[in-house]
Amino acid sequence: MKSINFKSILENLSIKKGKHIVRNNIYLISSILYTVIFLLFIYFLYLKEGLENATEDTSIDKLFKKIDSGENILVLLHAEWCGHCKKLMPTWNELMNEEEKFLKVNAGGNSEEEKQLLEQYGVKGFPTIIKFSGSETKEYDGDRSKESLKNFIKN
Repeated sequence: MKSINFKSILENLSIKKGKHIVRNNIYLISSILYTVIFLLFIYFLYLKEGLENATEDTSIDKLFKKIDSGENILVLLHAEWCGHCKKLMPTWNELMNEEEKFLKVNAGGNSEEEKQLLEQYGVKGFPTIIKFSGSETKEYDGDRSKESLKNFIKN
């Protein structure tokens, strides 16, 4: 009875199909590499978006509670469809991450609550920035830079 030598069989197979084995391994490695790169891209994309979403809109009810507390706050009344609001949003989100005195409220819908808010504070367009200090309100009409907005809330 002849014994089977598995080692020699495997060596023969790898010699005969050596080019195919190497080629298949290259495809496998490159597929894994592309998948990892794609997943890293998606991860960082959502990580960045996640950081931006840390600055959620304040509800109108929470806004009125903040106003009633008498704190100095600066409120951005914006609409999702407004191009000027979209342009200002990265700066505003940075301010919100730095200080709790900056809030934003999406008031561009058609709910009764939003309409009352806009009417109460005389909002005619978006974005509108209003400073609340106790019972006083003052609309901001200046440069939309981070420094200017910070200075406005301090004065």
